Amino acid sequence: MTTEQDGRVAGDPGETAPIPAPPRAPFRPAPYPGSREPEDRPAEEEEMETVPVVPAADRPRVTFTPSRSAVRGLWSNWPLLFPLLAFAIAAAIVPTMTNVATTDDWGYTRAVEILYYDSELVMFPVVAATAIGQVLWGGLFALVFGMELGVMRLSTVVIVGLGGIALYAILRQLGGTRWRSSLGTALYLFNPLSFTLAFTFMTDPHFASWLLIAV
Repeated sequence: MTTEQDGRVAGDPGETAPIPAPPRAPFRPAPYPGSREPEDRPAEEEEMETVPVVPAADRPRVTFTPSRSAVRGLWSNWPLLFPLLAFAIAAAIVPTMTNVATTDDWGYTRAVEILYYDSELVMFPVVAATAIGQVLWGGLFALVFGMELGVMRLSTVVIVGLGGIALYAILRQLGGTRWRSSLGTALYLFNPLSFTLAFTFMTDPHFASWLLIAV
């Protein structure tokens, strides 16, 4: 008896039964040269180990002791105190807190004044430089010490001093000694151009200081 399946007659001598494909083995990447195959571990070793819970009363108390590395780091760079102290004395001698405007810093001071009283950040068209960071920095000092022209110059003195510290750190990273790095900081702080602009609210000292801090 013959049956038809897919247009073919079963039992035809010209037909051959298809050979089933052998089952594929699971893919395993070839090991790296020199590596070993992981050995089969017993089932009891594969179980997660349980850690006993120690009661809070029996746990050792951990007390925080401040590290002295930061203090030692500051003390090891004590030559930096000489230019910073001299710059602070110069700021005390120069009438920094006088309530007068110098050069063109009245435009930037006016922006800080609007920010302080009206809580609005306004940049005047007459101000060519982008002074958003400077205005925010001055607004922080105005919030603490009051809105005055002298306070704006004080903010410049502080940021210039921070820029001097950043320059000292850069010189130390470049391999300079403590005294040579302190000398470089003094040359920056007491340079005629930077020293004069340090007692204004112009953008030049702020830009130079933030540039040194960013580096």
